[in-house]
Amino acid sequence: MLPIQHLAVAGNFRIPRGRFRQSRTAEEVEAESHLPSIITIASPSLLTLTIIGVDGRMEVEGVGNNRPVYKRRDSDMVRFPQLRELVALDQRLLRLDFDKSGDNTADISKYPNLHKLYILSDHSLESLPSPLPNLRHLRLEMLDRMESAHSRLPSLDKTLRVHSLIIDAPQYHEEIINGCFMYNQPIADYDRKIDKYRTFIKLVCDSGDSGVVIPAVGNTDSTSCTQILAAWANAVAGGVGCWTTTWTPTVLDTECYEDD
Repeated sequence: MLPIQHLAVAGNFRIPRGRFRQSRTAEEVEAESHLPSIITIASPSLLTLTIIGVDGRMEVEGVGNNRPVYKRRDSDMVRFPQLRELVALDQRLLRLDFDKSGDNTADISKYPNLHKLYILSDHSLESLPSPLPNLRHLRLEMLDRMESAHSRLPSLDKTLRVHSLIIDAPQYHEEIINGCFMYNQPIADYDRKIDKYRTFIKLVCDSGDSGVVIPAVGNTDSTSCTQILAAWANAVAGGVGCWTTTWTPTVLDTECYEDD
């Protein structure tokens, strides 16, 4: 079998982020249960990997009452020695523990040559993949508006240094949710949050195509699987992919523009 250098997998799973968890069909779980084996086989030669909308935490254990029986899959320690670009959004297939506190040396060592990373992040900006030795380009998906508007910047001694940093920030909404509570968001609070992101970017970037990307009016406030896969295909073909502020992960919200 020829080595696999570029791989993208996509599904309909989305991280709940305060919403009710989606039910998983048996067919989806069974299909996703094979992905860890595929990625493990491909991992030694992979240069780019994109995962979006995949749970992948369950695997087939056996059959009972003529139906598959599933069990939770333990996280493995697959290494990606040549991986240069990783996009991991709305997924529970790879455990990305290099953004946690404590001893995460083993997790960091799985990605020794990772140059570009695109992942979900919370609005506190306090869990960043700073220990990755060769990381140069970072994009953070922070489109979820169900967060407090009060962001805090991490201390500079814990901050990464990268060539470029792009933050996908949410659109302005008058009402946002924090836990079980909904409250009004003054436009001034939203503007201060966006300013904090821009200030943080200036602190951690050497130069490069960096900035805050906010969805256009009329666009969805969540990542489009189609956009992510198109960006991956563009990067594989030698293009810039999603590593530029001119690219956006959202699309026009067609539900708001349907003809009467």
